[in-house]
Amino acid sequence: MRCIDCKKEASLEAYKKAIDDQIVLRCECTGLVKPDVVFFGESLPKEFAEAIDLVGEADLVIIMGTSLVVFPFAMLSQMIDEKTPLVLINNTDSRPGKKANSLWLDGNLDERVKELADELKWEL
Repeated sequence: MRCIDCKKEASLEAYKKAIDDQIVLRCECTGLVKPDVVFFGESLPKEFAEAIDLVGEADLVIIMGTSLVVFPFAMLSQMIDEKTPLVLINNTDSRPGKKANSLWLDGNLDERVKELADELKWEL
């Protein structure tokens, strides 16, 4: 959770309490606090635009939690070389053309990421 004005982090506990109390959570600066995600219709962070070209240079691309229908995320899969492995973790199979270089892992995102990390012996 983060203030939309000063960007200060807020605790999940405070956010849950605000929901339970049916109040709008505000920061000390009086700004609104919201989950630190990009909602539909919001602008993507500048880091997205700055890093988008790196997708074409990747050795492996993992795309999670998007159907790849709405732009600009829809173009991510188009930027991947056909020899670069693509892992899509999502509850619907939205692999572009279901290419040979792509793998779709369906189901709960958190569970699938943990399974993948365990299998690869990555620490989370």
